[in-house]
Amino acid sequence: MKSEFILFDFDGVVVSTFKMCLDIVRRANADETEQTLKQRFLSGDSTHDITSLADSAGIDFFAEYSKNILDQPVVNGLTDVLEFVSQNFTTILVSSTTSPPIKKYLDHNDLTKYFSALFCNDIPTPKSDKFKIIIDHFKIKPSECVFITDTVGDIREAHKVKIPSVGVTWGYHDEDMIREGNPVATIDYPTQLKGAIEEALDFSGEYNERH
Repeated sequence: MKSEFILFDFDGVVVSTFKMCLDIVRRANADETEQTLKQRFLSGDSTHDITSLADSAGIDFFAEYSKNILDQPVVNGLTDVLEFVSQNFTTILVSSTTSPPIKKYLDHNDLTKYFSALFCNDIPTPKSDKFKIIIDHFKIKPSECVFITDTVGDIREAHKVKIPSVGVTWGYHDEDMIREGNPVATIDYPTQLKGAIEEALDFSGEYNERH
C-alpha cells in the first residue's frame, strides 16, 4: 500500500448531485433554494440536517437518492485523474452518504477499481471521526493525507484532525464559499488536481517541521 493517502469526498467531487439533492429536499421544504441548500453545507452536520428534514416530511432521503444516482454524471475529466491518483497514492472515498448507492454508482461507472476503501455513512459519525478511524486503521499520520472536497463544512472537519484539504469549485460550493474554509489549494478543474495534491502534501510537511 502506498504511503500517502488521498481521501475523496463523493457528492460534488466525483459525481454531480447538487440538483438531484435539491429536488429531494424541496419535496420536504418547498421554500428551499440553491442558496439555502449551499448554506447547510457550511456545517459538518449537513447530512443529518437534510435527512432529518426529509424524515419530518415522511421522505426517506437515501432511498430517493439511490433511485436517481445512476442518472447523475461523473464529473467531466475526473476518471482520468482518478486513474493517475490511484496509481501513485492510496485512494480512499470518504462520504456522509450511505455505501449501497455509492457502490452501485462506482460499479456502474467502472470507478470501483480506483478506491482502496470506502468509509461512508454506515459509520454514522462526523467526517472528523471517520478521518480518525482511517488514521488509526492504516497507522498513518494526518500529514500523509490530503482530503479532496467541495464544501466548507468538510474542510472544517478535516481541520479538526489536521488533514490538509484541496477545495474544488465544481461541486456544492463555488470559489468564494470554498475559500471561507481556508483550504491549502482551490481548483476549478480535475486536471489541476495533481499539482494541488503535491502542494497540500508539501504544506503539510512544512507545517509539521515548524510544529
